[in-house]
Amino acid sequence: EGVMKPHPRIFQIALAPAGAAAGEAVFVDDFEENVAGACAKGMTGIHFTDPRAAYESLMCLAGVS
Repeated sequence: EGVMKPHPRIFQIALAPAGAAAGEAVFVDDFEENVAGACAKGMTGIHFTDPRAAYESLMCLAGVS
């Protein structure tokens, strides 16, 4: 594709096949700079530090307690 994370364009390329807008997507990664790239594109980003924290963040976004 000619670009890599954290370049914001890679996230647009990844969203295209799903027909999803950036604001409809969540990006989870263990590198903060990649999460920042996704956020710069308008996605919600979660910095993965451990499985439980990532799960809790996703459940919170889904509105599940």
